[in-house]
Amino acid sequence: MKTNFIALFILVSVFSFSQAFNGKDDQKLGIGATLADGGTGINFTYDKGLGENISIGTSGTYLLGVKEVNYVENDEVKKGHGNFYERVDVKFRFNVHLSDVINVDEKLDVYPGINIGLHNLGVHTGIRYFFTDGFGLFSEFGIPIAVYDKNLVFDYFDGFVANIGVSLNL
Repeated sequence: MKTNFIALFILVSVFSFSQAFNGKDDQKLGIGATLADGGTGINFTYDKGLGENISIGTSGTYLLGVKEVNYVENDEVKKGHGNFYERVDVKFRFNVHLSDVINVDEKLDVYPGINIGLHNLGVHTGIRYFFTDGFGLFSEFGIPIAVYDKNLVFDYFDGFVANIGVSLNL
Protein backbone atom coordinates (compact mmCIF):
# COMPACT_ATOMS: atom_id res chain seq x y z
CA MET A 1 0.00 0.00 0.00
CA LYS A 2 2.80 2.40 0.89
CA THR A 3 4.57 1.60 -2.42
CA ASN A 4 1.37 2.31 -4.38
CA PHE A 5 0.97 5.66 -2.62
CA ILE A 6 4.58 6.65 -3.42
CA ALA A 7 4.18 5.61 -7.05
CA LEU A 8 0.94 7.60 -7.33
CA PHE A 9 2.57 10.64 -5.71
CA ILE A 10 5.49 10.52 -8.16
CA LEU A 11 3.16 10.18 -11.17
CA VAL A 12 0.96 13.07 -10.04
CA SER A 13 4.04 15.22 -9.39
CA VAL A 14 5.54 14.48 -12.79
CA PHE A 15 2.28 14.97 -14.70
CA SER A 16 1.22 18.13 -12.92
CA PHE A 17 4.30 20.23 -13.75
CA SER A 18 4.31 19.92 -17.53
CA GLN A 19 3.49 22.87 -19.75
CA ALA A 20 2.51 22.59 -23.41
CA PHE A 21 3.67 25.93 -24.91
CA ASN A 22 6.05 28.28 -23.12
CA GLY A 23 6.11 31.18 -25.57
CA LYS A 24 9.22 32.82 -26.99
CA ASP A 25 12.13 30.44 -27.72
CA ASP A 26 10.05 27.35 -26.87
CA GLN A 27 10.97 24.49 -29.22
CA LYS A 28 8.88 21.43 -30.08
CA LEU A 29 9.73 18.39 -32.19
CA GLY A 30 6.99 16.09 -33.42
CA ILE A 31 7.53 12.61 -34.87
CA GLY A 32 4.60 10.61 -36.09
CA ALA A 33 2.47 8.98 -38.74
CA THR A 34 0.72 10.68 -41.64
CA LEU A 35 -2.62 9.53 -42.97
CA ALA A 36 -3.25 11.20 -46.33
CA ASP A 37 -5.96 10.67 -48.92
CA GLY A 38 -3.72 8.47 -51.05
CA GLY A 39 -1.41 6.83 -48.55
CA THR A 40 0.34 6.64 -45.20
CA GLY A 41 3.80 7.75 -44.16
CA ILE A 42 6.03 9.46 -41.63
CA ASN A 43 5.92 13.08 -40.48
CA PHE A 44 8.37 15.34 -38.66
CA THR A 45 7.52 18.81 -37.33
CA TYR A 46 9.60 21.48 -35.66
CA ASP A 47 8.16 24.64 -34.10
CA LYS A 48 9.93 27.54 -32.38
CA GLY A 49 8.13 30.14 -30.29
CA LEU A 50 8.46 33.75 -31.48
CA GLY A 51 6.21 35.30 -28.86
CA GLU A 52 3.77 34.47 -26.11
CA ASN A 53 1.27 32.77 -28.44
CA ILE A 54 3.02 32.59 -31.85
CA SER A 55 5.40 30.08 -33.38
CA ILE A 56 6.92 29.31 -36.77
CA GLY A 57 8.29 26.03 -37.95
CA THR A 58 8.63 23.42 -40.60
CA SER A 59 7.02 20.10 -41.40
CA GLY A 60 8.28 17.25 -43.54
CA THR A 61 6.32 14.23 -44.72
CA TYR A 62 7.22 11.19 -46.80
CA LEU A 63 4.54 8.74 -47.87
CA LEU A 64 5.72 5.14 -47.64
CA GLY A 65 2.55 3.29 -48.57
CA VAL A 66 0.56 4.84 -51.40
CA LYS A 67 -2.32 3.54 -53.43
CA GLU A 68 -1.72 2.59 -57.03
CA VAL A 69 -3.21 5.06 -59.50
CA ASN A 70 -4.12 4.67 -63.16
CA TYR A 71 -2.75 7.42 -65.39
CA VAL A 72 -2.30 8.12 -69.09
CA GLU A 73 1.13 8.63 -70.61
CA ASN A 74 1.68 8.81 -74.40
CA ASP A 75 -1.91 7.67 -74.99
CA GLU A 76 -1.29 4.53 -72.92
CA VAL A 77 -2.97 3.72 -69.59
CA LYS A 78 -0.39 2.84 -66.94
CA LYS A 79 -0.37 2.13 -63.20
CA GLY A 80 2.01 3.69 -60.72
CA HIS A 81 2.78 4.87 -57.20
CA GLY A 82 4.36 8.27 -57.82
CA ASN A 83 7.94 9.45 -57.79
CA PHE A 84 9.92 10.95 -54.89
CA TYR A 85 8.64 14.51 -55.51
CA GLU A 86 5.04 13.35 -55.47
CA ARG A 87 5.53 11.38 -52.22
CA VAL A 88 7.41 14.07 -50.26
CA ASP A 89 6.12 17.35 -48.87
CA VAL A 90 8.03 20.03 -46.98
CA LYS A 91 6.16 22.97 -45.48
CA PHE A 92 6.84 26.24 -43.68
CA ARG A 93 4.23 26.82 -40.96
CA PHE A 94 2.89 29.60 -38.77
CA ASN A 95 0.90 28.72 -35.62
CA VAL A 96 -1.19 30.66 -33.11
CA HIS A 97 -1.32 28.95 -29.70
CA LEU A 98 -4.70 29.46 -28.05
CA SER A 99 -4.42 27.59 -24.75
CA ASP A 100 -3.82 30.78 -22.72
CA VAL A 101 -6.54 32.63 -24.61
CA ILE A 102 -9.24 29.98 -24.16
CA ASN A 103 -8.03 29.16 -20.65
CA VAL A 104 -7.50 25.39 -20.83
CA ASP A 105 -5.15 23.10 -18.91
CA GLU A 106 -1.52 24.26 -19.24
CA LYS A 107 -0.53 20.74 -20.36
CA LEU A 108 -2.75 21.20 -23.44
CA ASP A 109 -1.63 23.18 -26.50
CA VAL A 110 -4.36 24.02 -29.04
CA TYR A 111 -3.10 25.69 -32.21
CA PRO A 112 -4.52 26.58 -35.61
CA GLY A 113 -2.12 27.62 -38.33
CA ILE A 114 -1.34 28.23 -41.96
CA ASN A 115 1.31 26.46 -44.03
CA ILE A 116 2.95 26.82 -47.40
CA GLY A 117 4.62 23.79 -48.93
CA LEU A 118 5.88 22.13 -52.08
CA HIS A 119 2.38 21.11 -53.20
CA ASN A 120 -0.07 23.60 -51.73
CA LEU A 121 -1.01 26.41 -49.42
CA GLY A 122 -3.09 25.09 -46.55
CA VAL A 123 -4.49 25.44 -43.08
CA HIS A 124 -4.12 23.09 -40.15
CA THR A 125 -5.23 22.73 -36.59
CA GLY A 126 -3.55 20.70 -33.92
CA ILE A 127 -3.48 19.72 -30.32
CA ARG A 128 -0.60 18.63 -28.09
CA TYR A 129 -0.87 17.13 -24.64
CA PHE A 130 2.26 16.90 -22.51
CA PHE A 131 2.47 14.24 -19.81
CA THR A 132 5.84 15.54 -18.59
CA ASP A 133 7.99 18.59 -19.37
CA GLY A 134 9.61 16.70 -22.23
CA PHE A 135 7.12 14.19 -23.58
CA GLY A 136 3.63 14.41 -25.03
CA LEU A 137 1.33 13.34 -27.84
CA PHE A 138 0.03 15.38 -30.75
CA SER A 139 -2.70 15.18 -33.34
CA GLU A 140 -2.96 17.52 -36.31
CA PHE A 141 -5.36 17.86 -39.23
CA GLY A 142 -4.86 19.88 -42.40
CA ILE A 143 -6.50 20.74 -45.71
CA PRO A 144 -5.21 22.62 -48.76
CA ILE A 145 -6.78 25.94 -49.72
CA ALA A 146 -4.75 26.42 -52.93
CA VAL A 147 -3.04 23.76 -55.06
CA TYR A 148 -0.04 24.73 -57.20
CA ASP A 149 0.32 22.01 -59.82
CA LYS A 150 -2.98 20.69 -61.13
CA ASN A 151 -1.12 18.42 -63.60
CA LEU A 152 0.31 16.09 -60.97
CA VAL A 153 -0.94 12.57 -61.54
CA PHE A 154 -0.33 11.54 -57.94
CA ASP A 155 -1.87 14.32 -55.86
CA TYR A 156 -1.52 12.63 -52.47
CA PHE A 157 -1.24 15.92 -50.52
CA ASP A 158 -4.13 17.74 -52.20
CA GLY A 159 -6.77 16.52 -49.77
CA PHE A 160 -7.35 15.97 -46.06
CA VAL A 161 -4.20 14.99 -44.12
CA ALA A 162 -4.01 13.78 -40.52
CA ASN A 163 -0.85 13.41 -38.40
CA ILE A 164 -0.55 11.71 -35.04
CA GLY A 165 2.52 11.02 -32.94
CA VAL A 166 4.81 12.02 -30.10
CA SER A 167 5.84 15.57 -29.24
CA LEU A 168 9.10 16.44 -27.52
CA ASN A 169 10.29 19.63 -25.83
CA LEU A 170 13.78 20.59 -26.94
